[in-house]
Amino acid sequence: MVCIYKLNMFVLVIINLTLVVKVSCVNPGTSWNIDSAYAAVNMEGNVVVWGDNSMGGDASGVPNGLNNVQSIISTKGAWAALKSDGSVVSFGSPSFGGTGMPNGLSNVKTLFANYYAFCALKFDRKVVCWGDTNKGGSGVPPDLNNVQNIYSNLECFCAVISSGTVRCWGSDANGGTVPNGLDSVQRIYSSKYAFAAIK
Repeated sequence: MVCIYKLNMFVLVIINLTLVVKVSCVNPGTSWNIDSAYAAVNMEGNVVVWGDNSMGGDASGVPNGLNNVQSIISTKGAWAALKSDGSVVSFGSPSFGGTGMPNGLSNVKTLFANYYAFCALKFDRKVVCWGDTNKGGSGVPPDLNNVQNIYSNLECFCAVISSGTVRCWGSDANGGTVPNGLDSVQRIYSSKYAFAAIK
């Protein structure tokens, strides 16, 4: 069995010989990325990529020894793989988070991405991000704790914390600034450049 992840938000089904394989992006709703590269994770947890070399499809760019991968997520031109031990490996275009991941990142529960950057939600409910520093790859509020979920648009991330308040970072013009008094939030939805909250 092979799981294939495509840099877009569509869910497809393909037939490979007699085996039916489900094809989907890892993070539906946040991956409206271009159709330029693919990644496959086999049953052994190894990763294979192909497609546009400059946008994450360069097979020689997959780090040696990358195995035990549970999930993989993409920005426009890079990949981040979550391993079964909670560690993360990123690769692909440096402009889109392929490099710059903090050393020793571990204890990761889930990965998130926007068009330019990645964020990792750790089991201790803290967040670590990398990628384009103006579009969510940095600027995580230093006191951000107790994060329940993370949402993204093209250039920002927003986190809902356990109290129902929202904290955002990234491009201020495109959703990185939270309206005053926003609390008791249950869920956030996004378009390319904006967010909406359900209370």
